[in-house]
Amino acid sequence: MMILILIPLAVLLLFLLKYKHSYWTRRNIAQDEPSVCFGNLKEYLVGDITMNQAIQKSYHALKKKGVKHGGIYFLYQPVWIPIDLDLVKRIFTVDFEHFNSHGTLFFSHEKDFVTMNLFNLSGPKWKTLRAKFTPTFTSGKMKLMYDVVSVIGDRLEQYVDEFARNGKPIEAKDTALRFGSDLITTCFFGVDSDSINKPESSVFREFGQRIGTLRPLKMLLENIFNWDLLANLGYRFSDKDITDFFTELARNTVEYREKNNFTRGDYLDILIQLRKKGALNDDETLNDGEGGFLTLKEMVASMFLVFAAGLDTSSSATVHLLFELAKNQEIQDKLRNEIKSLADKRPDGKLTYDDLMEMKYADMCISEILRMSPSLPEVPRECTKSYKVPGEDVIIEKGTRVMISAFAIQNDPEIYPDPEKFDPERFSPENKKLRHEYSFFGFGGGPRSCIGSRFAIMQIKLALSKYLTNYKYTLNPKTPEKLTLKKHTISLTPREDVLLDVTPLNY
Repeated sequence: MMILILIPLAVLLLFLLKYKHSYWTRRNIAQDEPSVCFGNLKEYLVGDITMNQAIQKSYHALKKKGVKHGGIYFLYQPVWIPIDLDLVKRIFTVDFEHFNSHGTLFFSHEKDFVTMNLFNLSGPKWKTLRAKFTPTFTSGKMKLMYDVVSVIGDRLEQYVDEFARNGKPIEAKDTALRFGSDLITTCFFGVDSDSINKPESSVFREFGQRIGTLRPLKMLLENIFNWDLLANLGYRFSDKDITDFFTELARNTVEYREKNNFTRGDYLDILIQLRKKGALNDDETLNDGEGGFLTLKEMVASMFLVFAAGLDTSSSATVHLLFELAKNQEIQDKLRNEIKSLADKRPDGKLTYDDLMEMKYADMCISEILRMSPSLPEVPRECTKSYKVPGEDVIIEKGTRVMISAFAIQNDPEIYPDPEKFDPERFSPENKKLRHEYSFFGFGGGPRSCIGSRFAIMQIKLALSKYLTNYKYTLNPKTPEKLTLKKHTISLTPREDVLLDVTPLNY
């Protein structure tokens, strides 16, 4: 009798699951065929590939069907995958009003106020906050804080010099993480963490690694349960000790500076001025329609976002770039020559912010490494207003999750021949003109592009100038010729230690 009951129930369940996985075909949209239990994430969840590699496989499977877009499933949640670059451009820019949210990628709720930041917010709240922060990331503001930043750069060079003089290999992953941690904490929190010289005592370095690690079970909870319920039960995006630490640190630092009228020439000074005056100077006033003064909670949420998002991404890009430079000596020499030619023009040999911005070959190298290993492999969007796909009788429903795969597009051999080859010349002015403008989006695209891109570029260029001016890098025998990726990290983080041999150059 039990068997007679269970068999029909099993058949009914299978039918329901199959029906869920027919969402795209019922809408006359091509789909990459899912597995019954895992959707299109089976190899990620039970195998040994990253999520972006799983999405890349679906991208190519859909592209072989000759379609401009298609659908996949995260378990049973339908996800739309744009493939055609003109369509990608429309989503980012022309039709932005239909896709103006990142969607429910990460948990966010007012009760966990550090999550109410630019990345997670949408609609009028996002627009207001974006208007407040946009003036704080101009080239002029980056230039003002460069003296604070350059001190951390000098510390990095001293650290590298010790390894070079002692004939010891440097571990690029750990070094880049220490440098990034010090740079962000000094600029955004007003704290000298000195992770470069004292890694064992730096909570910032530890917290940075924990924030950048994805936990599948946690993500599953966030996708199954209502966020209001989770928030009322005390659920948080980050572990409580991390959130409480950064909240308390930010509040104390801001309150101390305001009370004592203390300035340091860093990014935090800029935020405090915006909080107190609603303006950065006489010609950059924000009117009421743009949001006006910053609240303390908005400041803390922004500071937490910069640390959480900026540390892992910029550090990862630096590691991959150093790895490729060690493999490609001619490119390394050319980049070093550009850095030295600018430094030689300065009486003290120290590069200024303007010098960093003149490093055009460095720009090409950074773009190429962000092509190969984008900081955000998938650019998320949500369909916030039902969308008719141009030229097709197809509607993308409001609330549909969208994934634009930077990793798949930027490593597509039909767009970039021999995509695994590191070739900065792809981004020469002449070669860039030969490709679609949205064949590369290292910092996203459209109104929701990365607001901190200037800071990230400054950080990477400063690191390059300190790494390369007086030192040559080659792969240590223990470092493989091809890196594999960690499975559960937000950015494309190598699994292996990236050991590089450092040779001092005697000029």
